[in-house]
Amino acid sequence: MTSRVLLIELLLGAALPLVCLAKRWLDVRRDFFMLVIYLQALVYVFLGPFHRLRTTPDAPVAAYATLATAAFPLFLVLFLGTYLWLVRRTPAGNAGSPVRLAGNGRRLDLVLYGLLAFAIAFWSIAWVGDLIFRRIGNPIVAYQLRLPFLDFVIYRTYMESLFFITAVVVLALVTEGRRLSVFGWAAAVLNLLSAYVYLVINSRILLTILLVVVAGVWAFFWRGSRGFWPRILAGAAAGVLLLFYSTATTQRFRLGFSQTGGVTWRAFVPGIPLEPTRARPLQARAGGAPRPGEAEEVAQDIPDLVNKALFYKTSAEMPLSVRLDGLDLMARMKPALQSLGYAWGRAWKVPVALMYLPLVDPPKARKYKLSLNMAAKNYLMRKYTRITDADYVSCMLTDAYGNFGYPGFAFVGFFLGTVTGWATRRMARPPAAGWVLVALFAVTHVMLFDQEFVSALFLWPKKLPFLVALLIASPFRVVRAGANQA
Repeated sequence: MTSRVLLIELLLGAALPLVCLAKRWLDVRRDFFMLVIYLQALVYVFLGPFHRLRTTPDAPVAAYATLATAAFPLFLVLFLGTYLWLVRRTPAGNAGSPVRLAGNGRRLDLVLYGLLAFAIAFWSIAWVGDLIFRRIGNPIVAYQLRLPFLDFVIYRTYMESLFFITAVVVLALVTEGRRLSVFGWAAAVLNLLSAYVYLVINSRILLTILLVVVAGVWAFFWRGSRGFWPRILAGAAAGVLLLFYSTATTQRFRLGFSQTGGVTWRAFVPGIPLEPTRARPLQARAGGAPRPGEAEEVAQDIPDLVNKALFYKTSAEMPLSVRLDGLDLMARMKPALQSLGYAWGRAWKVPVALMYLPLVDPPKARKYKLSLNMAAKNYLMRKYTRITDADYVSCMLTDAYGNFGYPGFAFVGFFLGTVTGWATRRMARPPAAGWVLVALFAVTHVMLFDQEFVSALFLWPKKLPFLVALLIASPFRVVRAGANQA
């Protein structure tokens, strides 16, 4: 069963930025980050639910259509309109700008070395604490709580700042290029490799967004005026190939963890078993009847087949139609919200409290975490649905809707439009190099649309010390036209 309403709104939503690009109100290079968030919104609010309705006969079509119809003007149009208003006087091209960014001497090298040391500390903590593989079902929360406080801060800050770290490293490579020292290049490459390895182990979606961050920083800060499209298309092709490999590798990691309870380097190498085993070939029996136990042996041999597959796509955990459906939880909550009333911020109490409780009341923070009561959607699922899972697919609109109803859609649209618009203006014409770092911090913080709105709105202070450290280090400087660039 499909909904024509969702299809029409999906097509209209896709047409809006195309019209803006045609009229030159938007520019691909300047507005890359906003367009990526906008595309995610189209996928989670319209495309994913539309695909879900086609594959799930009992899905609530009416609720989906009502939610999508409200989200189109209140969220999507407001998001785009707010952004356009903020960047209306921002020049589209960066190549002819009288202001450019450059590395600040040895400080940039030292920052890259510091980021590499940060990555090494993270991997050391994750390896010793058995915290490399983060999947629901393994005792990740209990393992985190065993960490000393400083180790926990390093571990969490690195993970939550991964997009920002990657943006800073790519910015260094784009602005300095060949002027960067050999050791600076080595540190930059190792930093990017660290981010890639962590995400290929844990999340295909986050890895996709990471590659988009790389492309966005390059597109915005590359000073060339010719050859942009051949370069970006070549990079996109390379990214697609990398994602094919990475998707298979992520799946192999998950399969290997289910078999051995650990992470193995073998998952990176297609064509070899995840663990050294001796496979016994099945012997055919007369008449074609399987011998006792043969079916179990076939089931055990399935992982060996997966080990040999490079482009293994099918996930046994969650169908893609479910994973990209950002409306389903809202549709499930809708009847109870109408009868019981909205949460009015109560769903945000625990996530916000967990910012400071580890410092002021560690036992209470530990209690919340061990009960898996850490997210706004945990409160909403318990109060307004019969879902008993520890996690469920959601997006920024979910907790905004659960707390405030349809006005919550407008809050998200205005917030995202304001943050991305302000960040774009600051990166295009920075009064000082530090503002570029602040803008990248802001835009990478809101880059992931399937995070909770409370995270985007309130939880950025957890990463603030890392930003402050970079601002103090001052790895970049602004160079104006006619200034000495030596």
